[in-house]
This record gives sequence, C-alpha cells and structure tokens, in this order.
Amino acid sequence: MTAHGVSIPWWDKVACASILAMATVLGGRRVVVTVTRGLVRSGPVDALAGQAASAAVILAAAATGLPLSTSSVVTYWMRDARG
Repeated sequence: MTAHGVSIPWWDKVACASILAMATVLGGRRVVVTVTRGLVRSGPVDALAGQAASAAVILAAAATGLPLSTSSVVTYWMRDARG
C-alpha cells in the first residue's frame, strides 16, 4: 500500500502493530478502570443509556460520512454524566 507515493515496509507495519498491542496489554486495564470508575459512578441503566446514545451518534456520523473518534464519543457521555 502506498500513501502519496511512499511505500511502508511490511515489517514496519508489524512492528507498530506489535508495540500498540503490547501497550494495550500492559496499560489497557488501568485506562479502562480510570475511565469507567474514575470519571463517573454509573449504574447499569445509566451505562446502557450512555452506550445507546454513543452508538446512535457513531452510527449517524458513519451514515453521513463525518469522521469522529469513537473513544471520544463514549468518554464525553461519561464526563458529562457527572453533572
């Protein structure tokens, strides 16, 4: 695959993917705990409503071709749920 005429070697793609996977394995749990428990305490109904709203926003953006960060969408509802 080329981007603007520049070819990226396969080993470079594998190295980047491996580093990202390793970082997720080593630090992912800490991030998830911080986001899910550190920002807001929510019950099952709150979590379901937030996930449904996030899914609706993501689907609407995808249908209209708008770029957005799915992580940001989910994090925003959690942040705003604090009141």
